[in-house]
Amino acid sequence: MVIKVGENEFEATFNAFTPIAYSRCFNEVVDGGRKRPKDIADAVSKIAGSLMTSDVPAIVPLLEIFYACIKTATPKFDTGFDE
Repeated sequence: MVIKVGENEFEATFNAFTPIAYSRCFNEVVDGGRKRPKDIADAVSKIAGSLMTSDVPAIVPLLEIFYACIKTATPKFDTGFDE
């Protein structure tokens, strides 16, 4: 699959490694200021919840999943998410 963002195209794959890629790329701060890996299931839940209430997906979790799919297809992809 190819994900097109503006003029750029990125090879993307979703498989059993994608949740691992996601948790390696994204962290969240929990009680006490500790960081822990984000869970892709939480992102999917946020997207589904936003679609039920407003018919518009939660953009940041959707982009994070796209990024993890790109990292799954190309593990050495070195462009950071914020870039």
